Amino acid sequence: MPRDARTAGGGFIRIVIVALYAAAVAVGWGIKEAAHTPMALALFIGLGALATVGGVLRSHVLFTERINGRHLGRERARVARPLRLIDLAVAALLLAGGLVIMGGRAVLALIVISLGLGIGAAALVVEPATTTAAFGED
Repeated sequence: MPRDARTAGGGFIRIVIVALYAAAVAVGWGIKEAAHTPMALALFIGLGALATVGGVLRSHVLFTERINGRHLGRERARVARPLRLIDLAVAALLLAGGLVIMGGRAVLALIVISLGLGIGAAALVVEPATTTAAFGED
């Protein structure tokens, strides 16, 4: 499938979500440093692991789109469910992390919670809408 304005939108949102994953890991580090608890360390490790897997899967879809476009539909379908689960897990960890630190670090907590809500919204609303706009209903 040749790359056009419709498929470029899907690629853009995948890149944005990978950037949000990087931000999630960075704020996870902030949570770990603010809380200094085993739970905060586990949250940071969990965010890092999920962001790595999600980033690899989204990069795979981008690679498929650019190099082997005729298999894009199959690969998108194959990774859609795992990616949604990863996105929602990252969002949940961020929400939990924000709640853990909100008593002592309100600004960081707001950033963390907002990032979690943004990733959740991207997973449930934005990415499905851009995919439908680019490729039609599956």
